[in-house]
Amino acid sequence: MNVNANVNAAVKETREPRAFPGLLRIETRRGVALLLSPFILAAAWWMAWYGTYGSMIEPGFSGAYIWEETSRVVKDSILTTGPLAAGIAAWVAGRNRRRGVGDLLSTTALPGARRELFTWTGAALPFVGIYLGLVVLLGVPTAINATWGTPIFGYILVGLVALLWDSALGFAAGYWLPSRFTAPLVAVALYVAHLLPMGASDYDSGVGLLSPAAYSNMSGADVFHEAPPIAAQQIMLFGGLAAAALASVAVRAGARRAGRISLTVALPVAAGGLVAALMSGNPYGFNAAEAEPVPFEYVCEGGGITVCVHPAYSKLLPETTTAVNRVAEPLVGVIGAPTRAVQIDHYMTPKDFEKGTATFGYVGDEAKFDVAYSLVADEATMEELASTGKEEGFTKEDVRVCGGSPPRRFFSPSYEAQSVVGDWLLARSGGKLPPRGSTGDCPNAEDLIEGFAALDPAERRAWLDENLADLRAGRVSLDDLP
Repeated sequence: MNVNANVNAAVKETREPRAFPGLLRIETRRGVALLLSPFILAAAWWMAWYGTYGSMIEPGFSGAYIWEETSRVVKDSILTTGPLAAGIAAWVAGRNRRRGVGDLLSTTALPGARRELFTWTGAALPFVGIYLGLVVLLGVPTAINATWGTPIFGYILVGLVALLWDSALGFAAGYWLPSRFTAPLVAVALYVAHLLPMGASDYDSGVGLLSPAAYSNMSGADVFHEAPPIAAQQIMLFGGLAAAALASVAVRAGARRAGRISLTVALPVAAGGLVAALMSGNPYGFNAAEAEPVPFEYVCEGGGITVCVHPAYSKLLPETTTAVNRVAEPLVGVIGAPTRAVQIDHYMTPKDFEKGTATFGYVGDEAKFDVAYSLVADEATMEELASTGKEEGFTKEDVRVCGGSPPRRFFSPSYEAQSVVGDWLLARSGGKLPPRGSTGDCPNAEDLIEGFAALDPAERRAWLDENLADLRAGRVSLDDLP
């Protein structure tokens, strides 16, 4: 008797592990996710690639491949794939009970909790494959074309753990509430739940970390600062919640002891991640000026003025140099004119600027929009004027010159004179001027720009030689224009 029992036990130990791959294969094929995975991957790639990189010919709004951008976009794919994974997992979890075969399955040799775990794994695996496929589809072109930086693996790992959390939460909901309405409701609820924390967050709050897509509205390619250290908190939070959701299924499916032990471990981990996220605040997710700067050396190219870009954008340096020098051409050699233009991050503050240096944020041909106004306004000096209160506001003459309506710029009235000259530089270089109603410039700004453009070149050059330094320092008003 004991010999037979030992033999049966040995046979079971050898056969059962071998049955696991087959069972997992069956559960994966039973789910609709495997059938839909090529279409889901194509849709996720299209939304990520064209939503961020524009096209394969002209990638990105910046025109460069940036590792930070690619890593963040891969993570942010959770906004679409996560709720879909949850909905399909919820549908799979309640399928057997909706069809009335739950009692029949309970008579099988495989423990119920283990069977349900295999069912969830079969539903989640195709989405893991989709996510990893997206990593490859976006990572390979970036690896080939990027000129600086490395992948941010923390971002990528957060997205993967959050995907498992979405799937586990959906599976638990479908298992506990096996209704045909559970799947769509769970998908919609999770989609909203991923978006709400980002909208509710502010500069001092860590609420945004409750969304796996936290910080997705940072500047598109923040290569100037370290990535926010958010991975550990989010992995604890989403990983703990995923484990707790599956543990609740295990308890219901019969593995009460193992399920309760798992809950005892998973819930404190999730709670710790939640507390860590909320206590970490939002130090520089949306306020990158406080972030730790990344050391780098500018890549520069000469011309009428020297143009320098971050090494991540080095492939766009020739185009950027051409655009900047096209704008700066009338100021080359003018007394007080910048002789150097450097790329800065959108979150840099005037204290980061070098006095006498023009700056721009966008690269390529779009650099002309930023540099046109930086050439005629020293931002650091203007910030000093604003902080010391030397700008006394509008005079009656300013209102009269502006056509009876006071200008609305922050650095008025001196900024209005800078704006006129900057608009002239932009217009003559082929740049499209912004609509007057949205910029807050003087309503008759077009007349002022046309008047400045109509000046005799020698007269205009003489005026610039005499006044450009004061114009950049905010000491020239509209009334002082020639």
